[in-house]
Amino acid sequence: MRSIGTRALPKEIREKPKIGDKAYIGEDIETPKKKPKGGELTEKEKAENRELSGKRIKVEHAIRRVKGFKVLRQDYRLENWMFPKIAETVVGLIQFSRIMR
Repeated sequence: MRSIGTRALPKEIREKPKIGDKAYIGEDIETPKKKPKGGELTEKEKAENRELSGKRIKVEHAIRRVKGFKVLRQDYRLENWMFPKIAETVVGLIQFSRIMR
């Protein structure tokens, strides 16, 4: 999966802290602590992991809602210029459905 460069993101988003899962390896990103080989995490590390998971779950749920739309989940076959409009429409529908609950 390709990622977009951070230059394409608005400044407000670029400056927010970045959170990843245990599999992510990179710079400037907060990830949960991994259990050391043959060891255990301390209670403090477990608490920090739970706090971080609480933040990540909101993003994971948002991704799940977006992937619920077939047009964004499968290979994109329409004109490239249409994709941002389709993505905006999907996000709008998700927001609308949340408002109408």
